[in-house]
Amino acid sequence: MKIIIETVNINKILVDAMKNIPPPEGFIYEFCEADENLNVEADAKIIISHEKIFTGHPHKYILCTSHPEKLNLHDLDCLIDLWACPLNVETVKFYFTKLQKLISSDLHDTEYHQKIFNMAHYDFLTGLATRWYLNEYIEANRDEINITCIYLDLDHLKILNDTYGHLAGDEALVLTAQLIMKEFHDGFSARLGGDEFVVVLFKKVSTYEIEKRVSSFIKSLSKNYSSNPGLKMLSISAGVSQSTFDVPKTFEQVIAESDIALYQAKDCGRACCKIYEDPAI
Repeated sequence: MKIIIETVNINKILVDAMKNIPPPEGFIYEFCEADENLNVEADAKIIISHEKIFTGHPHKYILCTSHPEKLNLHDLDCLIDLWACPLNVETVKFYFTKLQKLISSDLHDTEYHQKIFNMAHYDFLTGLATRWYLNEYIEANRDEINITCIYLDLDHLKILNDTYGHLAGDEALVLTAQLIMKEFHDGFSARLGGDEFVVVLFKKVSTYEIEKRVSSFIKSLSKNYSSNPGLKMLSISAGVSQSTFDVPKTFEQVIAESDIALYQAKDCGRACCKIYEDPAI
């Protein structure tokens, strides 16, 4: 991790003292003067100042040696106030070491929380959203009216697993997810579990357009399966349901109907797309 350390009106002897303090393992320091305007991407930035720092300064960590009242504390994760301390080598060493420990802890905590977030939100194998994340997404978009739900399920994956093993099955799931993300990049794609996938689109799209698009995806996927001898037995079936301004539906209703349409596609020989039709109409 790279840390930019920007000094403002700091004596060279003090800067050299900081440079002699080794960074934590996995960290790289790069020092610069404030007026150098160093354009380097970094994980964090420290500004060490011996003059006024104006309110609203965007940097995350500040070791301030004067006028701390000028800082906007809402923009900072930590503030070490040296205003009342003697500005000498030992003081700077002490507080600089303390500051770098705070940064190290914060960045590692951020990494940890990001890993936990990813585990909860994204499927570890395919990279698609999890069922839990789909539910969260639905709750956040309850006001949407134009909804298209595409329910997808691989055909013959169990036969593939029984014949070639689960590694071949995993390969098929990864390939399928990659093509789903590529074809439906404008939607929210999730793996519900096993070989079931859902794509949600928030846009006005005709039944003809979505059927054509899904059918094209099915053919493209079959072509990709056929190019791999171990996967050529596979295909994918799809069911689609929609909510519109004319016929508004809940998310739960749209997903349930697309699931029904999916099994109609299975009953029709698989490798095809079926649009849900209300039997009452």
